Amino acid sequence: MPSEMSNEEMPWRLQELKRFKQSSHKIHFLCKCDEKCIFVLSELIRSFLDNKFKIRNMKRITRKLFPLRFNLRKLADSKVSVKAKREILIDFGIRALVYPILQKVLIPTVLMLEQKKKT
Repeated sequence: MPSEMSNEEMPWRLQELKRFKQSSHKIHFLCKCDEKCIFVLSELIRSFLDNKFKIRNMKRITRKLFPLRFNLRKLADSKVSVKAKREILIDFGIRALVYPILQKVLIPTVLMLEQKKKT
């Protein structure tokens, strides 16, 4: 599993993940994507769980994600295999709750932070 990603590659991967709107596209993408995409998602989840982002409506988001807390911890764990993480991400419950939060909150926040670093 990759332990590090170049600063130029991460925003590109995040944009790639953000552009999928339909659920079937996300499933197909996650089934075929390489380890780096899974790594990016797990790093996002880990940063979110470590409270590294300043996000509005944090209580509401955590309340929605509470039933998935064990799966989210597995996604953030570096000891869990990529195959197991891929299976978790393909699960319907994860897709229904985590992807909207990723697309609307976490990915834009990370992209904005990356832009601020460049300037």
